[in-house]
Amino acid sequence: MKPISRRTFAARALGSLAALGLMQSRSSGELPARTTAPINTSWINRLNKLADDVKQQRLRQVDWQQQVESLLSTLEPTNVLRSIGIEQFSKAGDSDAGATRRLPIALPSFHGLPQSPAFRMQLITLANGRAIVPHGHDNLTSALLVLEGRVRCRHFDRLEDVGNDIIIRPTIDALFQPGDCSTASEYKDNIHWIRADKGPATLLSIQVTDVNPSDVGRTRRVYINPRGERFADGLIQAARIDEREAHRRFG
Repeated sequence: MKPISRRTFAARALGSLAALGLMQSRSSGELPARTTAPINTSWINRLNKLADDVKQQRLRQVDWQQQVESLLSTLEPTNVLRSIGIEQFSKAGDSDAGATRRLPIALPSFHGLPQSPAFRMQLITLANGRAIVPHGHDNLTSALLVLEGRVRCRHFDRLEDVGNDIIIRPTIDALFQPGDCSTASEYKDNIHWIRADKGPATLLSIQVTDVNPSDVGRTRRVYINPRGERFADGLIQAARIDEREAHRRFG
């Protein structure tokens, strides 16, 4: 079968989402249980409200993390995969050396959905043993939901930037199964490192930019080597590295 293009896949994926999930909610606004449709208008609008609230500082970043984790817990991974048409995903999307694929997901023009959402969403697949390399973000909050496979998820608090180094504290080191999620912000679990332990692994990624009013328009990714000097109190002095070095060592 001839591989489909990224554009063609995106159109098919959105068509499937429209048919199976992104529909006018027939409920009174209650969040769906895990056994019901994966994503509907009510769910998207709640996500968008949280994103807008954290961007406008009506919601603290750590509270955004807690509430988005709760919202993601209502999704059934199998239903999300089915609605997207995951069997086609490996043939499309942006690829990093054939090991990591990313596909942005745009919302269709449905009545009741935000036309300029305050968040961005994408799918990520990791080949077995490959990774989202260790990095943190400035001016961004994010969430990752495991849809398929199993990943080793490691997070670190970013305590202090010292010259070319960052002092970090390990916070999470666990195997995540479908349905498990993690979040990151400037204040909690800022640095993450996700490796496919049983792949291929598929993740749903949600990001909100411009969450820091003093840094609007300057979202940055900061790559590190988390295998730096470890102190008696468990803190690690991690050197900043560039993207190429991060992928060479940890990708």
